[in-house]
Amino acid sequence: MSVTTDSAEDALSVRRKSVAPDLRVRRRLQNRGKTSDSEVRRYRNSAVEDLCGGLLCELRAQAHSNCVVCSPSNDRGLRLEFSASEDGSVQARFDCDRVFEGYANVLHGGTISSLLDGAMTNCLFAHGHPGVTAELTVRFRHPVRTGGTVTVRAWIERCSPPLHVLRAEVIQNGQIKATACGKFMDQARIAGCEGKSVVT
Repeated sequence: MSVTTDSAEDALSVRRKSVAPDLRVRRRLQNRGKTSDSEVRRYRNSAVEDLCGGLLCELRAQAHSNCVVCSPSNDRGLRLEFSASEDGSVQARFDCDRVFEGYANVLHGGTISSLLDGAMTNCLFAHGHPGVTAELTVRFRHPVRTGGTVTVRAWIERCSPPLHVLRAEVIQNGQIKATACGKFMDQARIAGCEGKSVVT
């Protein structure tokens, strides 16, 4: 099943409406002195995280049901489980098994690129935008060692639909090992762009 931008926006709108009444109740309690500022902020952040997390799961299931990076049903895939954070970013952990090795004891650059690309795509899902990669620039800063675990994280730098610019990083043992900048196009726009350049 293909996801259009309209259906994604509808899902986002419905989820926002379901969160809004709870936030209004919290604000009323705060005005009566029953809830502190920090509790309201914590609740608001939690609501945003729930909203993004719900969209992330829905769009991933619809648009990426067999994705080699994030699908739980792809037996040969990486099966990353991305989660949304209150700041709008997404992240996942990945065990660097030696089966993904390039040089001895070093994770293959293609695998690293896939992690970064998948993180940015899932970040778009969390914000209600099913998108496809138009451009991916990766910088490999340090070798990623196999036998360990990495965290891959992505966030939106700017959105000007149909174009979205995102950034991502791979971290191992507290050190940034690789970074990426990606340009993504709304999936619905791609159908009419065959044979044309989609990146500006």
